[in-house]
Amino acid sequence: MDREDLLRQMIAEKRQKIELYQMMIAEYEQELSGNVSAPITPVAPAGGNEMASGGEPLAVVKEFEFHNKHQTAAARIVLERVGYPLSTQQILEAIVRGGVTVGGKTPQLQKTYLYTILHRSKKNFGLAAKDRWGLRGWKGIPKWDGKDDNGSEKEVTTEKEKEADAK
Repeated sequence: MDREDLLRQMIAEKRQKIELYQMMIAEYEQELSGNVSAPITPVAPAGGNEMASGGEPLAVVKEFEFHNKHQTAAARIVLERVGYPLSTQQILEAIVRGGVTVGGKTPQLQKTYLYTILHRSKKNFGLAAKDRWGLRGWKGIPKWDGKDDNGSEKEVTTEKEKEADAK
């Protein structure tokens, strides 16, 4: 690898970091403004961006970029980048490409396990249609109301409430 190739690789890595930081900043700004229900759209860094919102699920994920991330964190990043609901299979393929290990000996079991994990993460993920997952607050996916499947209230505590209870 000559110097030019090394510089191109370093530039690509830095652009990817810039995109990640811009997404984080956008999320923080939405939280400050109280507009948490709007989907986060990444801002394209200078020089173009091959991972823009609205792309194909596998095209927005680089190999092993989700190494050491939880399945739900990786799924959330994929959905934020794509910008529309995806099937369990599409999310599975994207996060596996990103380096996440999903339990299950067969592909069908892996899909079932991921479906279960997303279903249990009601606060972050919701079904837009049969086997189509999106982020809470997206159009057609209501914000989580803190209720269980049977309609009973589920205890929802924030970090501030936990700190206040500890005092």
